[in-house]
Amino acid sequence: MTATAHDILTGLDGSDSVHAHGRADDLHRVLGLLGDRAARRRAQAFLGSAIMHRGTPSPVTARVADALAACLPCPDALGAREAILDFLTDVAWSVTLHGVTDRSGADPAEAQRMVAAVIASGSDHPLDVLYGDPRYPVLGRAFDQVLDSRMTWARAAVPLVGDPDLAVAYAAARLIPLADPRR
Repeated sequence: MTATAHDILTGLDGSDSVHAHGRADDLHRVLGLLGDRAARRRAQAFLGSAIMHRGTPSPVTARVADALAACLPCPDALGAREAILDFLTDVAWSVTLHGVTDRSGADPAEAQRMVAAVIASGSDHPLDVLYGDPRYPVLGRAFDQVLDSRMTWARAAVPLVGDPDLAVAYAAARLIPLADPRR
């Protein structure tokens, strides 16, 4: 049996990570709304404010983007494909906007320890705490994960370039060049 977008998104576990609004244990609840036309705007707003905050990826951003890219071929994602592609483009573009061209070399274990400490603290503004560190291991790790994943997102978009919905086709065409490692 093939997974549906709803299955993928409601199965997404972010309890070990954070986004701009706190612990990311609400991902499955909010992103599961992407399949519901009436609630899609709420899910899109969540992506734009909590997952990508002011053009900067949060620690959970690549995980969410990977799940959304996996939803693109799912029939129940049909109405959300343009929104998903737009979000993936924003995430892929974030490394270019921040001038990131190479992996940061941030220690994944150190970054996860910092995230775990912020989760334990219950901070309402975790990114202020995590990105306030002058070494930026958590931000560097978030960028590394985006760099690692953007080719996968572009590959998921390739079949949609010929989509009969021109908005979806255009959104797919915008994402694909951002997978270029020189960007």
